Amino acid sequence: MYGYGWAGDVNLKFIFDRLFSVQFGIGYPEHRRESQKKSRDLLTAVSRATHRKFSEIVQEIDEAVIRPVLEFPGFLKILDIDTLGDEELKKSLKKRVR
Repeated sequence: MYGYGWAGDVNLKFIFDRLFSVQFGIGYPEHRRESQKKSRDLLTAVSRATHRKFSEIVQEIDEAVIRPVLEFPGFLKILDIDTLGDEELKKSLKKRVR
């Protein structure tokens, strides 16, 4: 395997030293700090929102997350909201669809 011959342990130690040399949660590399914070915050919000019933998820999920799904070409045709058996889910989806 490439890179794991002589001094492979030194390379591995170097990798871990570099990975954990910065404070946790501040973003690395530094120039991507803000975008990584936004992504981390969005994923945290998605995680909180998705540990519920699906109808509640559809109601609560951030618009930036659900809008691309609902607007994906052909998605609503395949989903066919009116045929869903779950009335709560049907109601939630109809509120989100424009």
